[in-house]
Amino acid sequence: MSIGFRRMLVATLLIVFCLPSNAASNQLVTIITNYGDITVQLFRDDAPMAVEHFTDLVSSGKYDGQRFYRVAAGKFIQGGIGYDNARKEPAVPRDRYTRHHNIPGAIGFARENLKNPDSGTTEFYICVAALPGLDKAGFEVFGRVIKGFGVLDTISNLPVRKKRLYWDGKRLNAKGSKYGLPVSWDEPYEPVIIESIRMGPDRL
Repeated sequence: MSIGFRRMLVATLLIVFCLPSNAASNQLVTIITNYGDITVQLFRDDAPMAVEHFTDLVSSGKYDGQRFYRVAAGKFIQGGIGYDNARKEPAVPRDRYTRHHNIPGAIGFARENLKNPDSGTTEFYICVAALPGLDKAGFEVFGRVIKGFGVLDTISNLPVRKKRLYWDGKRLNAKGSKYGLPVSWDEPYEPVIIESIRMGPDRL
């Protein structure tokens, strides 16, 4: 049994035993990328405001042609409408404090203001590994990957370059250092395109 197959089997078993008890009533979406598809189960009952916000963005096509622009090898990938346009979208309040970062595949909104838990707009992350530290930081999970772990792993391990922006105390911007503290992350050399996000099927 290969290491890759063993990891995928463990992740699948964890999902089966760790999903919320109402998982069978939750919706599916498929994130279609130029590296393959990722199927996500949305926790509408656990995180109704976050799921409604996400599905509204999906239905309006706002994610079509966007990118996964940030990766951390073996930890997470992050994408959506870029930092410069995300702030134009309304923020979604956090539904409640949940502990779902204990298994791979958790999906949640990144924050426009790192100190404000209710400042998520359009950018979202997907955990490649279990990251319970995000629970301690109060990030909310609104869904979980159920298929496409190989695609997730491939994207997180792509060759990268450093991307630098500046934090002015409220948001990230691309202006010079006099506008704030430098913030950097790893950006894939080759673009990872979110070709579209497709709703359905409606139920498992």
